[in-house]
Amino acid sequence: MDANVIGTVIWITVAAVAGAALVGFIVFALVDVLRTTTISSAARLIWAAVVVLAPLLGTAAWYLVGQRTPELERSLRAFAR
Repeated sequence: MDANVIGTVIWITVAAVAGAALVGFIVFALVDVLRTTTISSAARLIWAAVVVLAPLLGTAAWYLVGQRTPELERSLRAFAR
């Protein structure tokens, strides 16, 4: 086999594995958003839309900020009173 072909096969394999990992990460985030019971239905719907419409950024945001959504909702309700 030509070295060029082997290099191409390796790159395609790496890209496929990375792509599959990314899709798995996004699906896991979406399932996590939909199964959480600590936030309101409206917040869940918004987070699901963010994860679907901006998969990379939305997934990262969910894991960085989304877990704190219940605290933010309580703060907003207290502020509104």
